[in-house]
Amino acid sequence: MIIDAVEAQKEPGTIVCARLSETKFGFFATHNVPLRLVPGVAENAADTFVVGIQPESVDFGEGLSEVVKRASDGLVEMIVSLVEAEE
Repeated sequence: MIIDAVEAQKEPGTIVCARLSETKFGFFATHNVPLRLVPGVAENAADTFVVGIQPESVDFGEGLSEVVKRASDGLVEMIVSLVEAEE
């Protein structure tokens, strides 16, 4: 599982999740690198899930926007809840 900001052409703060092998080439990109081109990820695309948040801005030096911060906090809470439920 890869968790990061992703360019998914959605509204800022939108959380997306997909199996990497089911995405269109270039659809998911983290730090301007299409994930399907990352060695080790490409070979395991069928078993790799991407959970990402659409950033508000990707300009150099920009901080985390409030809408993305709220989405990331919510995502962390959800993941923690799922992990705790499995214990």
